[in-house]
Amino acid sequence: MKEVGDKFGAGELILPFVLQSAEVMKRAVARLENYLDRIDGHTKGKVVIATVFGDVHDIGKSLVNTILTNNGYTVIDLGKQVPVDAIIEAAVENDADAIGLSALLVSTSKQMPICIQELHQRGHGFPVLIGGAAINRDFGRRTLYPFGRESDEVYQPGVFYCKDAFQGLDTMDALVDEEARAALVERIRGEARDLREKPVVVDDSPPTSDDSVRSAARTDNEVPSAPFLGVREVEVDLDEVYPYLDRHVLFKLHWGGKGVKGEAWRELVEGNDEDEGFAPRLERMWREQDYLHPRARLGYFPANADGNELVVFDPEDPERELERLVFPRQPKHDRICLADFFHPLDSGKRDVVALQGVTVGPEVTKLIEKLEADGEFAEQLYVHGLGVQSAEGLAEWLHSKARRDLGIGLDQGRRYSWGYPACPDQSEHEKVWRLLGLEEIGMTLSDGFAVMPEQSTVAIIAHHPQAVYFGMKSGFIPEEAAPDELIAGTDRGGTLPPESEVPDEGSDEDSAAAANAAAGPTG
Repeated sequence: MKEVGDKFGAGELILPFVLQSAEVMKRAVARLENYLDRIDGHTKGKVVIATVFGDVHDIGKSLVNTILTNNGYTVIDLGKQVPVDAIIEAAVENDADAIGLSALLVSTSKQMPICIQELHQRGHGFPVLIGGAAINRDFGRRTLYPFGRESDEVYQPGVFYCKDAFQGLDTMDALVDEEARAALVERIRGEARDLREKPVVVDDSPPTSDDSVRSAARTDNEVPSAPFLGVREVEVDLDEVYPYLDRHVLFKLHWGGKGVKGEAWRELVEGNDEDEGFAPRLERMWREQDYLHPRARLGYFPANADGNELVVFDPEDPERELERLVFPRQPKHDRICLADFFHPLDSGKRDVVALQGVTVGPEVTKLIEKLEADGEFAEQLYVHGLGVQSAEGLAEWLHSKARRDLGIGLDQGRRYSWGYPACPDQSEHEKVWRLLGLEEIGMTLSDGFAVMPEQSTVAIIAHHPQAVYFGMKSGFIPEEAAPDELIAGTDRGGTLPPESEVPDEGSDEDSAAAANAAAGPTG
């Protein structure tokens, strides 16, 4: 497994093959144990790992569990969305040698410094390994200082950013060796000190809550007509969703093909006499699966922008406010706020906003957990990737339907999900739940406002032709319309059926609903 890890790090092996190696090792060790004397309590070290509070994504953490366990460590996996107190209590109870924290989102990664600060204040000595898509090495170096720039105190046991599971293994191997540990801690402290001593650029920008200005997003754009006002559950045909699966993201990110190029990439996707390629695997899994149960709700509401807020009105009484969705505004750049992509409240023109929620159900999550328990690590990776991309593909399919409903271009506007830079506050999900009634399709919120089941998404759709993706430190308003990147019908997705086979979006029922602006929410 050490050689496998080295080859993975060098880009010579992709993740599914690594996991297959882990499966072989686990079965080989299980066979060998029949002939070896067991020493009770013997372990290279104990590691408590958890996905932080508010985050329901744990495939990366599961991989860490697999790699550490197969290399002689005892892993106590606390699962997903675990509060700081529970993490610390488990570390104390199990006399852990280290703690591992995982997070996918920028918003949930903020739990990591909170945990470090709490460990420091309680005087604990657990080294902390951190990882996830939303953080990097500098994040780890800064987190070494529990009180930020207010104090030069450091968390003495150390905070170690690990870009992948194998770097986590290397870090643990160093931490359980007294000499290697001292050298590692000293190096990390030096790197953190160097980063801290770099000149600080004074940020005199206004807060993201400042609404004294507005971006240059146009206000003379036409307001499209919604086919109905209120909320409806949309019937889903999975065969229609298939072309909307993003194969680039599935094959490269979820199935581990990132970095493979040229002929090797072609062979990985298409397969050969010995190995099933990603493309035929996807076709087979899609054909054979019985664990994806898609459901979707779509709502159209009268709406207007009021500063940094989007005011959502009652479809049955367009003068009555239902909710105010709050968004941050760029401190600099073009000072964009998501609310700017809707007509202002004082414009005298009522806009329309679409909100959507989709899920492929909880069964796929249960299957992923079973595959992990059974040691089927590679299949777990494949099923997880398919589940995630099915939910994303379902969201893309529904967004495409909404564009057709509104009579706008299939590449006009954008779809934004909470937890990302343009709308980072996941607590806003509570308002969306009240508007869409997502519990009707089995969707719930965790205590940390994460969407459940895991393979589910919630989004707000802006139809504005200048709508773009942006962050608080990046992104500008384009002068002209900004076409969105589509998936279906491109090299990223699947082939769409001929236009004659595309279901008619303008049914008599929809026409009647559009004519009746007072139509209330329907199930």
